[in-house]
Amino acid sequence: VTNVSKLFKDCTSFNKSLTGIDTKKVTTMESMFQGCVLYNQYLADIDTSKVTTMESMFQGCVLYNQSFGSIDTSKVTTMKNMLKDCKVFNQNIESLEAGSVTDMEGMLHGCELYNQSFGSMDTSNVTNMSHLLKGCNKYNQSFGALKTQNVKNMESMLEGCSEFNQSLQSLDTGKVHSFKNFLKGCVEFNGRGG
Repeated sequence: VTNVSKLFKDCTSFNKSLTGIDTKKVTTMESMFQGCVLYNQYLADIDTSKVTTMESMFQGCVLYNQSFGSIDTSKVTTMKNMLKDCKVFNQNIESLEAGSVTDMEGMLHGCELYNQSFGSMDTSNVTNMSHLLKGCNKYNQSFGALKTQNVKNMESMLEGCSEFNQSLQSLDTGKVHSFKNFLKGCVEFNGRGG
């Protein structure tokens, strides 16, 4: 099996461990758990070494709040909407290998409790960060070393981050063509940080 996209999609009662499941040939996990509103299992022991897409993988898993541990994301190119509407998700994602990722649109959109640093996460090839943190009401972290030199779209990236008040000076926005609604609803933002 190489494709497990939508495998458990909208299984609203599903919350089982996948320990022992052979996923070493799987290349796509798109929407695998989308809409599994009760799902909250640790996944770091499954083989994701060949996976290239995790788009919408946990979208709508409103109770999901697990560490990714040592999960292999080195070949993943899209994390679009990966954790969208995981309302209680608040885990450090710095360990995710994102060096091949080009699309992070809406990755954390609607993660209402999310407030973690991206740390040294490699985002150097990402071109789309639109809606990345939209609706992350609690988010208030420095972007520090976040690599944005290839990002072209930051539309609504921080929209609705009502507690956000950090300096944006470290962001490389030289290639960005859209900032529409970038800071909309960031009521605490004063442009200085702190």
